Amino acid sequence: HQLEDQGNTLFPSSNEILHWENKEYMHDEFKRLNIKSPLSYTIKNVEDLDGLNLNYPILLKYVHSYHSKGIYKMKSISEAKSFLNDYHINNPNSVFIAQELLNIRKDMRIIFVGSEIVLHYWRNNPSKDWRPTSTSYDSKVDFTTFPETWSNHITEQFLKLDISTGAFDLAFENDDLDNEPFFLEISSAY
Repeated sequence: HQLEDQGNTLFPSSNEILHWENKEYMHDEFKRLNIKSPLSYTIKNVEDLDGLNLNYPILLKYVHSYHSKGIYKMKSISEAKSFLNDYHINNPNSVFIAQELLNIRKDMRIIFVGSEIVLHYWRNNPSKDWRPTSTSYDSKVDFTTFPETWSNHITEQFLKLDISTGAFDLAFENDDLDNEPFFLEISSAY
């Protein structure tokens, strides 16, 4: 910010870095810009879980994570509270995102430069059980199919963020391409 305040142009900009590196900021921006994403709450302490409108199982995501690291599936509120209590013993200032778990076995990575989609691919979880779709978890990759019906909508959502490049991860509830896509996050590494 200090360099930009002095009139310098940075690439990536401080705004882009915030989107990429801070899931709390990113989800706040999704809410502010009305970009459809799974119901998400910031969790700074165990008590923040009380009274949230979440159906379990949920995901807990560390706000500064990437490559599906720092993502934990919680089957119940008691499991989530126990996990956070244990985690905060050694990491007392850790912040998580508590997020509804979509019924999906695949998601799509869409890479933008400017307003152009330069690459897209599906990551398909071959397991019947939930696990991250990152390719580091043995997801199968499909570079050919694209939900053309949603192309303009996806681009419009990306442009709302006012960033020059990024990788959207998105998914369709029940893997049904007739449903409006959920924007899961903007990836920090692509």
